[in-house]
Amino acid sequence: MEFIAQHPWRDLLLKPLSPAQQQQAIASNNSDWEYIDSEMAKLGTISHETVNIADVQDRILNLFAEETKDFRLLAHLANTLQRSERPASILLAIALLADYVETYWDIAAPQKNKRRIAQMIIQRFSNAKEAFCHAAIEEEREQSTKEFIRLKQLWQSDSALCEELDKLIVSYAKSSITELPVAQTVSPAPASHSASVPTSQAQPAVASKPLPHVHLDDSSERAWSKTLLKIAEIEAERSFSTPLCFQLRRHAIWFNASVPPAAGNHVTTVPPLPAEKISEFDREFSQASYALWAKVENTIAYSPYWFDGHCLSARIADKLGHSGIADVIRNELKYFLERFPDCQSLCFSNGAPFMNEKTQKWFNQKESRQATNEEYQQALALFDTEGLQAALDSLEQAASDQPRSLSYSQLSTIQLLKQAGCHKIANHQLENLIHRTTQLSAQEWEPSFFDSCNELKETLGNKESS
Repeated sequence: MEFIAQHPWRDLLLKPLSPAQQQQAIASNNSDWEYIDSEMAKLGTISHETVNIADVQDRILNLFAEETKDFRLLAHLANTLQRSERPASILLAIALLADYVETYWDIAAPQKNKRRIAQMIIQRFSNAKEAFCHAAIEEEREQSTKEFIRLKQLWQSDSALCEELDKLIVSYAKSSITELPVAQTVSPAPASHSASVPTSQAQPAVASKPLPHVHLDDSSERAWSKTLLKIAEIEAERSFSTPLCFQLRRHAIWFNASVPPAAGNHVTTVPPLPAEKISEFDREFSQASYALWAKVENTIAYSPYWFDGHCLSARIADKLGHSGIADVIRNELKYFLERFPDCQSLCFSNGAPFMNEKTQKWFNQKESRQATNEEYQQALALFDTEGLQAALDSLEQAASDQPRSLSYSQLSTIQLLKQAGCHKIANHQLENLIHRTTQLSAQEWEPSFFDSCNELKETLGNKESS
């Protein structure tokens, strides 16, 4: 995988130092080491949220590049990645460990406790396997196998470590999301959409079973977020397309945000999703399934600024006949971006936008009929309190330049004129509206639909030619 193979941290770890520096332990009074060790001791405690993980990682990498190859630094760096619950980060931790063992295992400090530290790192990989398997794509699972095998070959003289690695190879290769459980009865999608949903994609209904016990851990914001995500996961297993699942998951990942990610020239330090994962999602979309939908939602849970994922999830919802869920997804993203509008223009650390052009179009489009009804009700309330002009002004401000949306807005204006008693004017405008709209082609009526079709056609054409 390119993300792992070309990751800059591997170069910093392997940056040559003098033989003396490679062998020496880091000084106990080194200010960076004191900071790193004290901050890492807070992980998993009530002070967990105060730890600046990015700063800890930067200091470790700087020490690797400039001063020492002490194995304790690698243990701390791997720990920050293992706790992220992101498959790409966990993979990077495996690769860094293998790089270290290959290059510095025999020479670097500390010689006395090195094997015990290695066992601790392996145990943390075991603790992270559930998070990895829950969200990893096939290519990431294959990469984990390659990296663990490389590590096993380097440690082949240590049978106990190799035995633990064998367990990790097997467990990391498994996917916890193949298909959702199939029960004897199937809950169909809403009738209005049933014709567009293939029978093979009917939503599986999960047989009733006792609810698992959930420990409500509110000791910190991070712990509470994980509790909420667990509840959303349990509810999804019982009925995946329940709106509450999608609302609760998004509340869990966003509720504790107080400021947007720090950025310079709109570029943040937020890591992007691996390109391979996004490509796999794009490939699978043509055969959208509940399993794919679950994978996308699980990825969103650990990558809260991957706004394109919300668009993808909504498109899958539409394709599977759950347009109501698609609206819920967009509304939840809308609520978040109303709190932090700057996030719309921010980018990941590699310069890729949080929200690409396609997602921008999806996010900004109106749910034409529903939105127009809401606008009309608001205008009607203004008419009752402030008069006709204020009501007409509100409809004018809400009007879109899309022909379909504009036509609905004009229809609302005519309804308002009728409400005000202007029957002749309303009738004349209605006749004009009917005449004008009947002359429109389907492409003129909703050009955004055909824009989406053309984008898909171009994508399919590129794949056929490749």
